[in-house]
Amino acid sequence: MKTWKLVSGILSIILFVIVAFQSCAAGIANSLGDGKDAGGGAGILVAVLMLAGGIVSIATRKSKGKGGNIALIIMFGMAALMAFGGATGMFKDLIVWGIWCFINALMAIVSLLKNKRQISDDLNMNVDLFDAKRNENYYKTIDQEVNHNDDNKF
Repeated sequence: MKTWKLVSGILSIILFVIVAFQSCAAGIANSLGDGKDAGGGAGILVAVLMLAGGIVSIATRKSKGKGGNIALIIMFGMAALMAFGGATGMFKDLIVWGIWCFINALMAIVSLLKNKRQISDDLNMNVDLFDAKRNENYYKTIDQEVNHNDDNKF
């Protein structure tokens, strides 16, 4: 998942430039044409959320906590919803960017579930190692007592 987060973060930052440029062009064309379409404004919001999601994705790629993945789910999920809702009128490219954001949100969910499973496995392993170490010390103590008692009998 580390590689996916790095790649999707870099691509999201690069795509931010494209989406922002398209949104500005769509907004200008809409205002010059006296249209009532809000695709340009929605596109700017999608672009900003893609930029923020890309930065968070790169920054949290090695993290084992839940916070980064939850933030990615929220940011990319909101961006996908805005893209699908704002893809009306002449700015239909938002559907493509919405699909990209939806894929990133799904991958963040997968990463969240995968990290949750790994953390619980690690905790069980730590408990097992702790129990093994405690049992090893216990048996060493018993062996020493037995050897000490055997020495006293002779």
